Amino acid sequence: MSLTNGDGPVPPPPPAYPPFVPSASPTRRITGRRRAVLISLAAVLIITVVAVLLTRDGTHHWSRSVEDTFLANCTAAAGGYADVCTCAMHRLEQQFSEQDLAALEGEMSSTGQIPERLQRPMQTAVAACR
Repeated sequence: MSLTNGDGPVPPPPPAYPPFVPSASPTRRITGRRRAVLISLAAVLIITVVAVLLTRDGTHHWSRSVEDTFLANCTAAAGGYADVCTCAMHRLEQQFSEQDLAALEGEMSSTGQIPERLQRPMQTAVAACR
């Protein structure tokens, strides 16, 4: 038996989704879109490291060209969320010097994975900027 509302059959209700229950474990597995964003940010950091090494000016902040590179790549990877990328960049810039970026790039190149000491700051920066 199908129900009608006078204009035709009533569509079925949307499926019920289980409630979100955050993991109690601090080493929660990163999946889906969050993992894609983190991998994209890691790739952006690798590109940033290369730009930093080419444009070093001796300061602890990233140069303008590095910021521009980071923002362009992050915005493309994050689906156009330039405001989130700008905010995350400023937070990461405060935590990582050019030397830190070079070391992280070396770790990512050798292991093919995002270093543990970069994962949490990236997650925190993105979450704080949403």
